[in-house]
Amino acid sequence: MVFKINRSQKKKLKEWTKIQNDLAIDIQKQTIDPKNSSYGYYVENWNIGYPYTGAIGVDLEYSFRPASIGMFLIVRHIITNNTIDLTDYDKF
Repeated sequence: MVFKINRSQKKKLKEWTKIQNDLAIDIQKQTIDPKNSSYGYYVENWNIGYPYTGAIGVDLEYSFRPASIGMFLIVRHIITNNTIDLTDYDKF
């Protein structure tokens, strides 16, 4: 099975992710102790507009759910825990 995101979904995801990353940076700035041994990595990421997500750098979780009427797509931001429904209901 192949999971794809169309152009419209990519655009929505990009705009939403920017908002979520800004929120995640604010969360991290309020919760991460400057004495934390990884604090420098946090600051480096914040300075370029991204939350620190560790060595692997995963901040989004994709959930593709095939159904008889179509493919459901939900994306969750790992830090903010917010989700966006990118399901293309017009294709159902």
